[in-house]
Amino acid sequence: MNSNIKKLIGSFSMIDGFNDSKCCNNNYKLLKNVLSQQQQQQQQQQQQQQQQQQQQQQQQQQQQQQQQQQQQQQQQQQQQQQQQQQYYQLSI
Repeated sequence: MNSNIKKLIGSFSMIDGFNDSKCCNNNYKLLKNVLSQQQQQQQQQQQQQQQQQQQQQQQQQQQQQQQQQQQQQQQQQQQQQQQQQQYYQLSI
């Protein structure tokens, strides 16, 4: 646990009269701020992870597209070979 949070939690036990409760309220606000900052950081990390996953998906899609292009090229080559064979048969 964060040392700042420990200090803040320790000061909650100081409630003894008006001044201490005022101090406690301030510490409670500080504690809430610290916790909300940690949540924001976690959310940012999650967003970064999501972005990385999206990038990986995009890379995979690009690889798939490249594979499709290669397959198309192979099909074109096969068609060319077939055409050459047909021409050869006709010329005979």
